[in-house]
Amino acid sequence: MYKPLYTLLLVFSLACIIAMMSCAMPSKQGGRALYEDTKESASSFERPAPRMKKMRDRAEGEMPRDSSAPAEKEDTPRQRMIIYNAELDLEVDRIKDTLEIIERKTKLYEGFIESVVTSDTYKKATVVVRVPVADFERAVDELAKTGTVTGRKVSASDITMEFQDITLRLQTNKKIRERLYLLLKNTRDPKQKVKILREIEKLDKKIETLRATIEYLRSKADFSTITIHLTARVREVVHRYIPSPFTWVARINADKRTIFNDSVSVDYTKPGEFFDLSKNYFDAEGEYLFKTPRGECGIRMSSVENYPPADTEFWKEAILYEFENRYYKNVKAEEDLSINEFSNIDVELKDGTWYSLFLRVIDDTILVIEVKAVSKEVYEKYKKEIVGFIKSINDE
Repeated sequence: MYKPLYTLLLVFSLACIIAMMSCAMPSKQGGRALYEDTKESASSFERPAPRMKKMRDRAEGEMPRDSSAPAEKEDTPRQRMIIYNAELDLEVDRIKDTLEIIERKTKLYEGFIESVVTSDTYKKATVVVRVPVADFERAVDELAKTGTVTGRKVSASDITMEFQDITLRLQTNKKIRERLYLLLKNTRDPKQKVKILREIEKLDKKIETLRATIEYLRSKADFSTITIHLTARVREVVHRYIPSPFTWVARINADKRTIFNDSVSVDYTKPGEFFDLSKNYFDAEGEYLFKTPRGECGIRMSSVENYPPADTEFWKEAILYEFENRYYKNVKAEEDLSINEFSNIDVELKDGTWYSLFLRVIDDTILVIEVKAVSKEVYEKYKKEIVGFIKSINDE
């Protein structure tokens, strides 16, 4: 008859913990013996070895050891383990140039860039640098020279005891697992074997977690962390807005109708889900030619004189230049998009609304299609119908 599994596990666990405590904290008598051995001559230095082995055997008791198991690497640190961290707040002229300088300086100390986070406009950036602990102070001083220091903080954390505690827990769990394997080898009852295997599986997960923690702590201690917060200096010269020399381009406004000419004669098909508001629109009393039932998307169509005479590409570039002068964000020109010979420009405005503009030169006239939606998602929802409308435009 076998004893219940939990009783056996309890006995082995207690024996292993006692063994670990015995190794970690020798008795007073054992301490004196070891001290006395060290005072002996060099020729007799090897004599304490049998006694130390015997002490180890007594601490481990009669529990067998798996001789086939590979020898484990000693994780306990021989010196103090300290994690060094530094934070630098720097003002710089150009974020992109500074990032390149930081990368070069980091390589000089055989370190590496762990992460880089930048803003869309490159006005701010955060760089995390890892350097060998021996070069920590020199690396901090050198990296601080890449800009004007507005803040500096250095900290150190002693993890020696934490590392030793986790290492001891790892060794204890491995001892218990080793004995469970021996118990499994000597067990004939299938149910007991299943229970033992489940316990071994739990220990495997604990051991892997402890090993990962040890590697993480060792990495933090071997390579110090320097976090650099970069901010671009505010330029003293303020950009001056210079409107386009072409009046109709300078007056374009996504929120309201600015072009009222309809001199060009074209045929077209109304987009399916849009209301036809052409009567009010051509009487210059409405903002949109077509609009969705809920009013979240509208379409305008107007024309202007092609003066000075130019092609569609010229006018697209003129409008792009105007939008960039206005500091519009996310201005996109679809180079490969060609819908019925129209060129397309998309703009996501500051309030999140979406504005698309389509241009086409027809002889001495420029046909302009404007689409305004409350969001990009709404625009994408009706895009198929909008494109269908533009494809239907016929000037013959």
